[in-house]
Amino acid sequence: MVINILLPKYWNMGLIVTLAIVLLHSEGLLHNILFLVGASSPEEIDESVIERYEAIAEHPLEINLSGREKLSRSGLLTRYQAASILDYRSRCGDILSLEELSMVDGFSEDYAKALSPFVSFSSRSAPGSLRDSLRIKGSIEGKASIKSGGRYSYGVKSKLSRGENFEAGIAARRSYEGEWKGSGNLTMSGRKWLGKAIIGDFNARFGQGAAQWSGFYMTSISALSSLVRRPTGISPVTSYSGDGTHRGVAAVFEGGRYSVSTFFSLEGLKEKMEGANMRITPYGGVDITYYGKKGECGISGLSKGVISTNGRWSSKGVDYYSELSYSFKGSSAAGIGGFSTRMGKYLKGGLRLRAFPSSYTGKKNGEYSSALSLEFSSGKYVPIKGRTGFGSSEISNTASVSVEASLLPIPSIDPERRMIKTVIIWKTRISPSFSIAFRGVDSRRTYDPKKRTDIRSDMMYSNGSISCCLRLNTVYTGIFSFLSYIEGGYVKDRFRVYGRAALFKADSWEGRLYCYERDAPGNFSVPAYYGTGYALSLFVGGPVGKGRLYLRLYGSNTKEKPGKAELKVQYVRSF
Repeated sequence: MVINILLPKYWNMGLIVTLAIVLLHSEGLLHNILFLVGASSPEEIDESVIERYEAIAEHPLEINLSGREKLSRSGLLTRYQAASILDYRSRCGDILSLEELSMVDGFSEDYAKALSPFVSFSSRSAPGSLRDSLRIKGSIEGKASIKSGGRYSYGVKSKLSRGENFEAGIAARRSYEGEWKGSGNLTMSGRKWLGKAIIGDFNARFGQGAAQWSGFYMTSISALSSLVRRPTGISPVTSYSGDGTHRGVAAVFEGGRYSVSTFFSLEGLKEKMEGANMRITPYGGVDITYYGKKGECGISGLSKGVISTNGRWSSKGVDYYSELSYSFKGSSAAGIGGFSTRMGKYLKGGLRLRAFPSSYTGKKNGEYSSALSLEFSSGKYVPIKGRTGFGSSEISNTASVSVEASLLPIPSIDPERRMIKTVIIWKTRISPSFSIAFRGVDSRRTYDPKKRTDIRSDMMYSNGSISCCLRLNTVYTGIFSFLSYIEGGYVKDRFRVYGRAALFKADSWEGRLYCYERDAPGNFSVPAYYGTGYALSLFVGGPVGKGRLYLRLYGSNTKEKPGKAELKVQYVRSF
């Protein structure tokens, strides 16, 4: 249940007080999500990403009890990593800890740390493990909202699963405007050649996305890991929005080292069922992928007249990836290719090239881009106060530089349309209690807005249960904008409290600032700060009864607009 109350304009103190019992939206989980998707900040991702990883954290991936298909479609692993886990299990038995996982081919200590909230080491050799893996698991969530003026919104989400054999999920939400959005599916897995079958909403993600990639993906380079996409094949979707997904039927068939994925959907059906006036168009495709010891390769064909080949492989410490696609309709080809490698003990680097003519995409502009990313790690570790065991230390210094140069021509209008974007990230842990993070993004274009420089620093202190963060964020687009906040937190067992005080000033829309705000699960928020104002916030977290309770009171005030506030209450029960 979520209740939102938007206070009227007489809230003129600009006070934001947020009461939130938050378990999943901790800094630790968010940091792990950013690492896995290759983003440098929450502002680069969207609600569907957070929602998917929250669902996995609710029911972690059982890496010892899952087959190749479930390991791959989780989105946590590349198909090569999934194959490495299966090979390790066949030779050495089940993986029983994060430390052991970090030693499996294709993994590292940092990657294993990032997976910690999302994986389970349940073992077949443990008493009762088989029975536990076959029991029904699920969750149910309800929320409702009301604003001043009598507008209201509500939604419900429920998921059920039984091992790898059966999954079902449904989510629906009514907006304040009376529009309905949601998704749902029924997924069944086979025992032999049938990997799984899905009826309902699903994602189809093959290769590097040149031919087929539904749902969210990183649109620009911000770190080395964002150079390459992690295909998940066919995977079910249960989210409040379901934007960009397919609605239809899909199946995956497996045999030896081969996997065949096929789907049929009705484009526009989802939007039409939600009340939009859309034309329904049949759409289908098939993908055949071969898994080898050093990588994988595949071929995809789509009913829109597109055929594509893709591959990922490793050779002598270098990871390569590529995809070449051809559109018969546009009589045009598109391609993606690149590599990443370790360049000595402390340095890693990667390069990516993209070519997408407008005749291939059907959009008004094409894209020809090259991206280079370098990542440095000092190799020295500093312990983190208040933590013990694996993951209780952090590399003292890490830094990365990513540069992306793009030609974005609009034929016959602006064939020389260009952009260059530079991202610099530096993190240092000065002591077991104190660390600093710096992020700078500079974009230069031949079109408006022609320049934007975003510089951000976060100074963080932690002393066991107590933490504090000071952010300073400046944007320059010809004039300066700024946002600054200080946030303190207290964590004890499963109880946590966070409080925030913020100031911001942005006199131009081009200079607006984006800042991720904590919220209950399924309520991802990255608002644009514009105008002159200030804010306070408070988060409180812990379990209530057999579920989790989330509370949030939000209010804001700027010189240009009346003050406002918002209250939320949400309860989630897992079983």
